Amino acid sequence: MTENIIRISDLTKSYKKTPAVKGVDLNVQKGEIFGLIGPDGAGKSSLMKIVAGVLTYDSGGLEVFSHIVNSEKSAEKIKKDLGFMPQGLGLNLYPELSIEENINFFARLRLVSDNDLEKRKRQLLEMTRLDKFKSRPMKNLSGGMKQKLGLICSLIHEPKLIILDEPTTGVDPVSRRDFWAILGNLLWEKGITALVSTAYMEEASRFHRISLMHEGNFIATGNPEEINRLVKGTMVSIMPEKEIQAFSKLKQHFHSIQTMGRWLRFFLPGETEKSAEKRISRILGDLKILRMYFQEPELEDIFIEFVKETEQHANQESFELKTDTDPAEDSGIQKPEISENAAIEAFSLTKDFGDFRAVDNVSFSVPYGEIFG
Repeated sequence: MTENIIRISDLTKSYKKTPAVKGVDLNVQKGEIFGLIGPDGAGKSSLMKIVAGVLTYDSGGLEVFSHIVNSEKSAEKIKKDLGFMPQGLGLNLYPELSIEENINFFARLRLVSDNDLEKRKRQLLEMTRLDKFKSRPMKNLSGGMKQKLGLICSLIHEPKLIILDEPTTGVDPVSRRDFWAILGNLLWEKGITALVSTAYMEEASRFHRISLMHEGNFIATGNPEEINRLVKGTMVSIMPEKEIQAFSKLKQHFHSIQTMGRWLRFFLPGETEKSAEKRISRILGDLKILRMYFQEPELEDIFIEFVKETEQHANQESFELKTDTDPAEDSGIQKPEISENAAIEAFSLTKDFGDFRAVDNVSFSVPYGEIFG
């Protein structure tokens, strides 16, 4: 029989008259990486703080490690086996302390023995590639380094359950990938259970199971593959000859259009590729389509459809701006061409923090009217 580490039943939480969590039910099993996925204001942080025992709730039930948690006294019983990293870069860390001093502080706070501390610290620092920066103050770390240090400090006592509130928000893509690899390896080795929240839909594949959360409600729960099959339809990407005119026409019919360079990407619920092509051609009329292709909908598309269906909200917009230029096309440093239409021109910018170079001879130019990433 599978052991439930977290059991939530009909749990509610409001801030004065504003509801944050609306009667949710959830079971998280031992050894599972469970994801709460949703936009800002969905109620993820409130729910995670409640599970961590740092926030009270209004009604319903909560059990963690089979202990009923309904008061400050009962919450103290679970905290020794729990690690919690709140939302925000380095908010659980001390800016003036170095990487090593922060780790030592949290280890002593959690009564970790000296022998265990040295062994775990060495392993975690090597795994996160922070071992070369042990003496650097936390305030001088990058966002990704702060999050990796926060993870070490949350794991140094080897908790049975770790709660991570949007750990990859504001972190660069390379550090995000490192973070997930480190977390996955550690949880696999130690058999730790994790409850993790994120606003990034593409991170869904990192979890065993997920709950899509919106305005305090769970609108779908299951493994990512199951949820991906719940909404039928076709994802379409087109490159029209006249993007602005095409966008204006399509916006009257589809509530979510992503702009990706010259491409427009949108979801047609319930449509096959053939019927989708006919419908788009009918909407655009004389506007020429240079290229078109079809693919399966992603979780973000499914989430928006769920919101639309369950709450009858129109105009649920989701924009994702990407460059359609491959940076590998030009790996050399070149002085940008001077243009009267340039809004920004930078030449050989360099910035050092002590002996650390943060910006190294960077040049670029941004014309007026361009979205530059």
